[in-house]
Amino acid sequence: FYAVRNILLEELGKEYEIYSFKRISEVTNYVVNRIIRLRTKDRYTIKEISHKVKLTISTISKILKDRLKDVYSGYSTPQTFVSKNDVETIVQLRKKNTSLLNIREELKIPLPLISLILKCELKDKYKKYYARRITSHMRRRVLTLHILKASPEEISQITNLSLGTINHIFLNPLNTIYDMIILEIQPGRADINLEDCSSFYQAIYNKIKRYTKYKNPLKLAPIAIFFYLKSRNVFVTTNEFIIAANLTRKEFRKGFTSIYPFCRNIAHINHRSIIYFLIDQIQEEFDLPDSFGSASKFIFQKFGHLLMNTKPEITAGVVCILSLLKLKIHSVKLITICKTLGFQMSAALYQVKNNLLKRVGIKGFHGFRKTPQLIEPLLQEIPFQVSY
Repeated sequence: FYAVRNILLEELGKEYEIYSFKRISEVTNYVVNRIIRLRTKDRYTIKEISHKVKLTISTISKILKDRLKDVYSGYSTPQTFVSKNDVETIVQLRKKNTSLLNIREELKIPLPLISLILKCELKDKYKKYYARRITSHMRRRVLTLHILKASPEEISQITNLSLGTINHIFLNPLNTIYDMIILEIQPGRADINLEDCSSFYQAIYNKIKRYTKYKNPLKLAPIAIFFYLKSRNVFVTTNEFIIAANLTRKEFRKGFTSIYPFCRNIAHINHRSIIYFLIDQIQEEFDLPDSFGSASKFIFQKFGHLLMNTKPEITAGVVCILSLLKLKIHSVKLITICKTLGFQMSAALYQVKNNLLKRVGIKGFHGFRKTPQLIEPLLQEIPFQVSY
């Protein structure tokens, strides 16, 4: 480029300027208007305009400075034209809490330039509009859109929130999910509050290993809230909670199984609620009749006080086994119940032999199949008929 320029300067001398660009006076009004339209409305760079109208960059720059001197702002660059009206519009939109992304979409001005304009124009008030307070309703809307697989950019355009605000909500979802669940289940005068729930949640979060699924606050928060409510004796059925938390049954079961071990030493979890949940899980997993669930819960109510000094999985397993025997259900093996709930058959035998039969004076029990007659006195106390 420089070699060609030097040759032309040497050969043309003073005539170089004549051939280097057209004089502004020689440019037609049509071309001038086209240059202005490309720069102001279509947001073309000066270089792009040069290619369009076949004029040099310096000629175009002179035309723009001459024709737009009253509307040009100090924020214009060779790449982006910014008028004084654009500056006013950007400031007004931001004061209405419009996100930077939506301002960019409306004015076709790059985000870094929008940020620069706001920082210079708002000065000390810049942070006031950058970190505005988000209502719980808006937080719930953001999380709902996230659950529906909307990207952060799409959420920003729909909600008019900045990407920074949306990412902040994703990193701190407990407040939003807590409000969403409590609003749905309406626990009445229960002695619960967000601060207490946050402490409960944090204690669980600190125990979970890094890089695991439930280290993600969005995954952990609803399950932690479930255990928090149970630990504060708030009555809510599993179905009600699943609907309120916008979870699937599979997601809830996995979360329950994964998080329960971390809750044992944090607070007293309502034993009854957990056992009822496990009974419902067995009934659903093996497609058992309603009479199974009713019989199992009746057995727990009648004999549960004798089985409370063990893990809830074992207690639930024992009452499920007794229910299968009472209703003569053969489609599910007893050992399958134990494996599903995560304990050995020997644990169930120990509970029946030492905590149920011995306490009522029945001895000699060696197994459900070997000595079934010894279980009969217990089964006769259960007022349910054979289902099939």
